[in-house]
Amino acid sequence: MKNFSLVGALAASLFVIGDAAAQEDWRAGALERLPETGEIHLQLLFEDAPDGFMRLGWVRGEDEITLFDRTMYASREIYETMTMTMDARDFAPRVTDMEFYQGAAIMTVDTTVADGRAIGMRAITHPIEPGREAPVDLELAEGAVFRPAIFMLAPYFGLESGDVLELAWYAPLGNGAATITLTAFDGGTVSTPAGDFSDTLRIELRGASPDNDIYVTTGETRQVVRIDVPGQPMTFVRLPEPAPESE
Repeated sequence: MKNFSLVGALAASLFVIGDAAAQEDWRAGALERLPETGEIHLQLLFEDAPDGFMRLGWVRGEDEITLFDRTMYASREIYETMTMTMDARDFAPRVTDMEFYQGAAIMTVDTTVADGRAIGMRAITHPIEPGREAPVDLELAEGAVFRPAIFMLAPYFGLESGDVLELAWYAPLGNGAATITLTAFDGGTVSTPAGDFSDTLRIELRGASPDNDIYVTTGETRQVVRIDVPGQPMTFVRLPEPAPESE
């Protein structure tokens, strides 16, 4: 089964956050800014037509942060459900529990990270075809974070237009590890079902597949309002908050 992950040139004049001290600074700053709980709820548009959704959220505890994702790509019969835990002190990956549905097939990914390695199992089951499974034993770079955590952290990195942040990530669905760059640019006004958001920041995520452009509002309260997949007619746009229940 082909893996699918939804939700993907630096100018010399840009300020690059690359040394070890600066890397620690982004972690400390993101931990300070990250709310105790939150959720990113986006509508998936394919060729400008609604075709699914992305619901990514988190809960912070004293020892760990739990990250969850529920994403559907309806026309491809794709649905992803995932729960990950991270160290609450530095976002270090701990445990992955993922189910990825495509058509009649189901892929599960279960891994635990210890001593710089992701260890576990990937398995595919199908009601007609024989099942398959393979062990996971992947070395991770020091300071790596989960791929989905980038979308959670995008508003809280503290980036401003012109900044570049380099970091390592671990993508359990694709069983891959990579070094990525996040480059911030002015994003202009973004129109979504939740309204128009002016003065956004466009964060270009590059270095792994798929690339993404993440649009974040500026100001005191930041939020993800759009995610693009460059080269594909696919984008995610923020949905309105649910109306408060009447008493």
